[in-house]
Amino acid sequence: MVRDRRPAAPAQTPAPIPGQPDEGQPPRGLLAALAVALSLVLGLAAPAQARDQIHIVGSSTVYPFSTAVAEHFGSGEFRAPVVEASGTGGGFKLFCAGLGANTPDIANASRQIKDSEVETCRANGVTEIVEIEIGYDGIVLASSKQAPSRALNLRDLYLALAKTVPVDGALVPNPYRSWNEINPALPAARIEVLGPPPTSGTRDAFLELVMEPACHAFPEVAAIADKNQQKALCQTLREDGAYIDAGENDNLIVQKLSGNPAAFGILGYSFLADNLDRLQGSAVDGVAPTEENIIGGAYRIARKLYIYVKKQHLELVPGLGEFVAEFVSDRASGPQGYLADKGMIPMPAPEHDIVAAAALAALPIASSLGAGLDLGPAAALLPWGTVALLLILSSIGFQLGRRRAFASVGGRARQLHSLPGYHGIFVGLGAFLPGALALLAGVFVVRSLPAESSRDVIWAAIAAATFAAAAIGLAWAQRHISAQFRARNAVERAVMVLLIVCSLLSILTTIGIVLSLVFEALRFFATVSPFEFLFGLQWSPQMAIRADQVGQSGAFGAVPVFAGTMLITIIAMAVAVPIGLMAAIYLSDYAGKKTRSWAKPLIEILAGIPTVVYGFFAALTVAPLVRNAGNALGLDVASESALAAGLVMGVMIIPFISSLSDDVMNAVPQSLRDGAYALGATKSETIRQVVVPAALPGIMGGILLAVSRAIGETMIVVMAAGLTARLTANPLDAVTTVTVQIVTLLVGDQEFDSPKTLAAFALGLVLFVVTLILNIVALHIVKKYREQYE
Repeated sequence: MVRDRRPAAPAQTPAPIPGQPDEGQPPRGLLAALAVALSLVLGLAAPAQARDQIHIVGSSTVYPFSTAVAEHFGSGEFRAPVVEASGTGGGFKLFCAGLGANTPDIANASRQIKDSEVETCRANGVTEIVEIEIGYDGIVLASSKQAPSRALNLRDLYLALAKTVPVDGALVPNPYRSWNEINPALPAARIEVLGPPPTSGTRDAFLELVMEPACHAFPEVAAIADKNQQKALCQTLREDGAYIDAGENDNLIVQKLSGNPAAFGILGYSFLADNLDRLQGSAVDGVAPTEENIIGGAYRIARKLYIYVKKQHLELVPGLGEFVAEFVSDRASGPQGYLADKGMIPMPAPEHDIVAAAALAALPIASSLGAGLDLGPAAALLPWGTVALLLILSSIGFQLGRRRAFASVGGRARQLHSLPGYHGIFVGLGAFLPGALALLAGVFVVRSLPAESSRDVIWAAIAAATFAAAAIGLAWAQRHISAQFRARNAVERAVMVLLIVCSLLSILTTIGIVLSLVFEALRFFATVSPFEFLFGLQWSPQMAIRADQVGQSGAFGAVPVFAGTMLITIIAMAVAVPIGLMAAIYLSDYAGKKTRSWAKPLIEILAGIPTVVYGFFAALTVAPLVRNAGNALGLDVASESALAAGLVMGVMIIPFISSLSDDVMNAVPQSLRDGAYALGATKSETIRQVVVPAALPGIMGGILLAVSRAIGETMIVVMAAGLTARLTANPLDAVTTVTVQIVTLLVGDQEFDSPKTLAAFALGLVLFVVTLILNIVALHIVKKYREQYE
């Protein structure tokens, strides 16, 4: 079905309607400096061209389907659209933010748009929204294929996940910890369900299709007269670790389920279909999640998928109508289309034909780049053509300046104050700098203009202005060329200014990063008490994002997150420090030259392995090995235990400690060793009582640097550590870390206006401060050591 979601006047209700070098050559350093300046111009000029790509945001469930259509669409005359997975709710927030080049054109959704979201769109000027159904999807309870098949019903799911449940006629905080406590037919496994965040349409649909019906079946809930209280009771999920907010990245849920046979994951059917070699879907109320059951309605947890198109952008963004036509075409979303191969359940042919016809009627193919001069596809080359013109004029200026310098002394170069090459560079810079300034000014003008402005005319004017400025600068510089002109001094001053600017850029970038962390963290602390954040014992940043959405108030006590980080770091250092130090002692004092020549590079190869490879190794090899070993000993080991992540992180840090320790031990003067040997000490005694104590400051500095490296590690813990914040010192439990939470919080919802998202900046600020302190202390220790022995 296609609906034009154009809001009516505030007093009315929106009604759906159908349809819609030698001495003459410049020194290499100067050429490099000129290249740096040019790269800055290119970097700023390239993004300034008119937006000629469709921008799509929204549902992570619809994301793979929109991406597939975008790839096919981009193989033609239009550029491939940019597709982002921000969650249905987060996508609507961006979509409804207004009109223009800085706002999305299409929102993917795994549920229908809410009336409150339509009103938000209307308030921001987005008054013409076209809703298009694209297919079906089911919400599945998936688990690893290594786990036994487990059939569930809606009642089981409600009692497992609700924060408050009926027990013996009273509504109490959820007491259930394992599945067999709810239903004796289920295994005695801990309740652990990975699911989407409040920004997700999948979560909204799960609450409406699972939690609401099961909740209202209990008489204790039905007896509540207040409908809002009923809704809150039915839709509020528990925060004690049984339900784990896994962010908008459904692929992360798939990866976590693969390594954790005890867990369930709430996913769209397409992700199950794409991972049948690793996952299985559980029957719900006796009905398996299959394509036939979803289309036929037998599988109760099913929903339609949508895209919402901003009709007011039809004239502004080239190819918007054509993209929608591709999306609703038979070859894409038809019963035999390529989206079916991606896992989307297509509509029956008659229904699809009706939707396609209505979509084409609502969105006629009439894209345009604007009025006035139209250069067609060549318009995109105007910025680059302008830069090329500037380079050509600068090169001409170099040759003219060099020749004029020779001519001023009759070809006798020795009479020149500066080499001819410097005169050429001076004239070249005289052309380049004014032209570059004119080009940059044009870039800022283009950025400030409304999206409907004719960019072709503007860029033609910018090219003319750039040429004129460069020509005037060239003529001005040419007039200064003479035998006594100090061209080298002028050029070196210009290069010095450029080098200072480059140095300031690196400093200002660092300052900008720190300030962004500080300012966003201050916004977070304006909502959440710093005392609660730093000393609170419960971490569950689940919050509602809409006024009509039920959600937790959020718990932002970060102590469990800090404790998990330190636990994994301690395990890693317990592995890395002794092994790395022993390896350094062997290489420094025992190994011969031949052994050292191959052993040291072999150890340091570990430092070149990407951390994502370590993450896969931890999740797919080490974690199952640790779990199986624990089970064999009768221990309860979590699939994502701190021990597994810490072990692999320790292996990664071994070459770091080994290399630093080896260097500082080799720096110990040989005279100290010789003196110990002269007094009758053995090699072992010399190492223990002379070499290691002498090198201890450097070794400690290296260890502290390794600790800061372990605390900031991301990929290993994202893939191998848990997502639930638990305050525990048991290495066999699953814990989470600061970096895991930052990744989880920032994936999906890109509206940085909620405490949940801002919490990532507070965590980042703490991480920055801790690692900075460790680095300062380590560098101080190393510096003190070097002062002693150098």
